Amino acid sequence: MKFYKNHKFFFLILKICFFTKINFAQSLLSEQAAIDLALQKHPQLAKNSLNIRQAEILVQTARAIPQPLVYADVPNKWFNLGIEQNFALPKTYKQNEIALKQKIKVAKAEKEVAIYDIALHTRLLYQHFLFYKTKNSYLKNQDSLFQELHRIVSTQYKVGQISGLEQLNLESFHRTVHQAFRISELEVENSRTALEAFLMTSNIQTSDTFQKRIITSLITTPNRALPIQMRNEQNIILEKALFEQQKMVKMPTFFAGLNQLFSAQFQFPVFRLGVYVPIWTKPLDAQIQSAELSIQIAQKEAELTDFELKNLFQKYVNEFKIADNQLAFYEKEQLPLAATILQGTQKARKAGELEAFAEILSLRQAFEVQLGYLNALKAYNEAIIYLNYFK
Repeated sequence: MKFYKNHKFFFLILKICFFTKINFAQSLLSEQAAIDLALQKHPQLAKNSLNIRQAEILVQTARAIPQPLVYADVPNKWFNLGIEQNFALPKTYKQNEIALKQKIKVAKAEKEVAIYDIALHTRLLYQHFLFYKTKNSYLKNQDSLFQELHRIVSTQYKVGQISGLEQLNLESFHRTVHQAFRISELEVENSRTALEAFLMTSNIQTSDTFQKRIITSLITTPNRALPIQMRNEQNIILEKALFEQQKMVKMPTFFAGLNQLFSAQFQFPVFRLGVYVPIWTKPLDAQIQSAELSIQIAQKEAELTDFELKNLFQKYVNEFKIADNQLAFYEKEQLPLAATILQGTQKARKAGELEAFAEILSLRQAFEVQLGYLNALKAYNEAIIYLNYFK
């Protein structure tokens, strides 16, 4: 009986652990730790690594010659056995190796682009989570305070200290505040879910706080310094290597062979040497022209990327200036005003000089300033994250 009770208690603990929303282990992550985790788990990087490995393996085929041709002739009175091997000039194989090694560099550059983009996306998701957590904390405090004031107002209405219209207005304020708090809880969970899905983990808690980020300057890096630009440079080099490779299709190739005739009388083997010379060159010229155009296309692609990045940087600079101006307005004027309002409200409440309705209006104004500051700080930090992409 004692054994049964102990096991019943044990199974009850297991049920609590697995079938409730209580979580005993939480992942406490900083922003950098979140980025490291994303870079460990993101499937895009695994795919990039496989592409690199595939390109490295294919380098081994650069100097491979075609498989030999073995054939036999069986006429009525004799048997002929032959073998033939085709091959090209040494510089053809060397150029093949150059092109295949360049494909490795392109694959590695692609991976660097993915790493850069994943880090940017992680920073944004982490920043959103911090913002909504902080906003929820503000709204929770506001909701608690307004609930207390709501009880006071209800009592004042019952004893006839305030009118029914004032009581309805206060009810409306309370519902609006409470609804904002409920929505902020959903925003926190949504931002947490988005971050957890991207990191492929669960039950995340942040160790960083939502605070003002720092930017040193608004000067971009030198030309062609970002991973996507360096990837474009590697693509141009690859297209040039493929162009040189394509030009070699007009060069002659060679073959060597051996025939051995088996008949009633002994026959010495016959050695064969030959050369394949391209005669129909028009299709080959078209392929060479196409390869040359591929170089120009890669160059234009790089120029287009530079153009888009330049305009994108200017866009983020403009957004940063607006966000910086708005944040400075809150820091220098609105936040001190909100602090003054809160202090004055507290003093008037203690002195009994402030009615509940006026107190709610004052608190509402102060909380709106604080939320406005949070939104301005969010825009400011996001602008810095995007600008740092160009550093």
